[in-house]
Amino acid sequence: MPVQLTMPKLGLTMTEGVLSRWVAREGQEISKGQMLFEVETDKLVMEVEAEAGGVLHIAAEEGTTVPVLGVVGYLLTPGEEPAQIVSSPKDLAGDDFRTEITPPAPPPAEPIQRRLVSPAARRRARELGADIDQVQPATLVGRATAADAEAHAAQAEKAPEPIRVPVSGRWPDGLRDYQWWTVQKAVDLFTHAPAFIGIYSYEHSTNRPAGHRNVLFLKRGAPLRPIDRERKQEDDLPPNMWKWWEEHVFTQPGQKSVIVPHTFAAGPLADWNWPNARFDCLLEMYQGARGSYEAYKLPDKEKRGPTQVDEDGHYARNALAKGNIYGFVSFSDHGSTHNSWAGVWVLKEDREGVLDGIYARHTFAASDEIITKVTASGHMPGDEWKASGGKAPRIEANITAMDRILRVDVVKDGKYVYTMSPDGRTAAKLNWRDSEAKPGRSCYYVRVFQRDPENPDGDPEIAWTSPFYVTYQ
Repeated sequence: MPVQLTMPKLGLTMTEGVLSRWVAREGQEISKGQMLFEVETDKLVMEVEAEAGGVLHIAAEEGTTVPVLGVVGYLLTPGEEPAQIVSSPKDLAGDDFRTEITPPAPPPAEPIQRRLVSPAARRRARELGADIDQVQPATLVGRATAADAEAHAAQAEKAPEPIRVPVSGRWPDGLRDYQWWTVQKAVDLFTHAPAFIGIYSYEHSTNRPAGHRNVLFLKRGAPLRPIDRERKQEDDLPPNMWKWWEEHVFTQPGQKSVIVPHTFAAGPLADWNWPNARFDCLLEMYQGARGSYEAYKLPDKEKRGPTQVDEDGHYARNALAKGNIYGFVSFSDHGSTHNSWAGVWVLKEDREGVLDGIYARHTFAASDEIITKVTASGHMPGDEWKASGGKAPRIEANITAMDRILRVDVVKDGKYVYTMSPDGRTAAKLNWRDSEAKPGRSCYYVRVFQRDPENPDGDPEIAWTSPFYVTYQ
């Protein structure tokens, strides 16, 4: 029996997706877990893997828009020919013939309620632009008259227009007050500190130059920032967002908040033309559903995912080169909860401790459970300090990984200055000091490459520590 390959549902509001690329070929013998094709929506590009084995038969070409659960191909058993499969428009509508369930008969139709409408009422409704089906007669047993049509039109003119203020997105896809309330309520329901600590947060979706930014809060009741990202370009400027935060978020008693630029080199793009606000403090270096955004045109074995924009100026190293001070973190978005790891060093295991750790930039980003414990002469990742006498700090790291560690780098001011290979072990130690420190500010971060246990020949798993910012005097 053929196994259908269907368009997956990657979000609650997703109704269709574009089959952007076939990774596998027509007639190729497929194993369970092998990558088959890529799906593109308005927010992500995601690879879909086989849940069974078989010989691939392609039913939807690249670039085809397919509804959720619509058929894009089949996995055939050995000896089965594609001609045995009957494809029809119903397939692309998502009918799953494997279930072989006869649909129930439709319920009996409700008796048609015939409304009495005079010809004059129909004519008058057309003249006034009124919907005759909405015109009610003055009496329950009477028929709608021209006077009833006039009364309906007059009442419609008095009805206020609905308020349509885009909030965090383009109407109608922006977050609303009630939705935000339910999100915050869900955080409370799932929080069970210290085992699980939920964070009140949402994605603030502007266009370039701010791009999308995740915003996190300590307390419930944080306001939503109303924007119109299409028609008010000033709403897309980072300084205006920061100013709004100072006026509306930090004026709430006891409130704390941090902002994290998100998929900044995939789109909508972020520009780094303004010194970042202190609370705009982390960069989402990696998101499992898309890719990593460390630097422009990195080699294939030094990045993850295919979504990096072919335009310099939007990457993490670009932000640091312009004097911005950021830490690094990895967040999940769509279908990537367990391959996007945000490590935060905290002083107390509660929501405030997590927010304080993020604000201090005491973080690391990883695509797998790669634990990077790194210090620089007693300073934590993300710290900023002055070093007198030009003496460089000693960077020490203890690293543990889920698979073989391929390489450990120290990156200084956007350049690799030290590399070590742990010979395939799952643990490594680093001890290094810069022998070429010069007056001025330098930033250092540690980067770890681990073999991907699910795809050993593919992109490596990667971890990045937040930079150390040292000013040599």
